[in-house]
Amino acid sequence: MHSSLAPGSLTRAEYIAALRSDGERFAAAASEPLDTRVPSCPEWDLRALLLHTGEVHRFWTIVLTTPLTTYEEVKAAPEPPGLEPGDDLGVWVRDGIESLVAGIEASDPAQPMWSWSPYQSASFVPRRMAHETSVHRWDAEDATGDGRPIEPAALARDGVDEFFDTFLVAQQAQVGAGRAEALGGAGETLHLHETGGDGEWVVTLLDQGIEVEHGHAKADVAVRASASDFVLLLWGRIPVDGLDIFGDRGVIDRFLAWTDRS
Repeated sequence: MHSSLAPGSLTRAEYIAALRSDGERFAAAASEPLDTRVPSCPEWDLRALLLHTGEVHRFWTIVLTTPLTTYEEVKAAPEPPGLEPGDDLGVWVRDGIESLVAGIEASDPAQPMWSWSPYQSASFVPRRMAHETSVHRWDAEDATGDGRPIEPAALARDGVDEFFDTFLVAQQAQVGAGRAEALGGAGETLHLHETGGDGEWVVTLLDQGIEVEHGHAKADVAVRASASDFVLLLWGRIPVDGLDIFGDRGVIDRFLAWTDRS
């Protein structure tokens, strides 16, 4: 039987610590010119990025603390409170993070709760929000010329796992329901090898999607990079060109083109 509990290699306390740390660095971007364009999110400037992420934090706080257990309840719920005229944007972002953390700390990880993933419990929120915030922190810092890696490496490795075990599992369910295009793979393999760490993932491209295993294996193409760079690559933040690639480049190009990271 499939568990409703979200997987993850970090403790809830570690996810909260990452959320607070990256959240503070993210909120600090509110002191930069807010019309600065965000290259990794080309449709946004810094103000739009800060507002989007603050709204996401507030949305999941509502889902978690109500709690909302069905998509119908989510659609019927009131919109999260937005930024009011005269509010300080950095303070508003920080307040949203602290409300989210309070909701996480007060929740039972096994509490039923809706999410867009296969994992329908409160355990989804700390992991997802830690990774959401770390990537958007990078977006903000990259826009202002200081895109520091996702750290610690354990968080980045878990971010790679989450991309595969949560985001792409949800995408493959859409393929199975006829709402997304199949990958059309024929067993081609991709090996991601973390430099300076023990993260290794072997990805097999199948007709409907992918299979992923941890471990070392000869593959059609191998890519070597830091765990942070793998997270940023998978979420469409950096190109594959700057990474070490060995073998059939077309395999990873097909895989990245299939993943809808918008």
